[in-house]
Amino acid sequence: MMFIIFWVGVALILFYEIVELHANRGYTISEVIWHLCMKHPLVPFSFGVLMGHFFWQSTSVYGH
Repeated sequence: MMFIIFWVGVALILFYEIVELHANRGYTISEVIWHLCMKHPLVPFSFGVLMGHFFWQSTSVYGH
């Protein structure tokens, strides 16, 4: 059941993206995220810190 929900979600997101690209209104998923990040710069900073934490820890834990 979760597999079907996942793929339906992916299909809906792709459908939204195609509709917005065709309409050329500036509301694609990337553009919405860019606008939100410009208003709230702490969001991309937080993701950067989180990813840095994940990958920095992998070198000490796994020794690669």
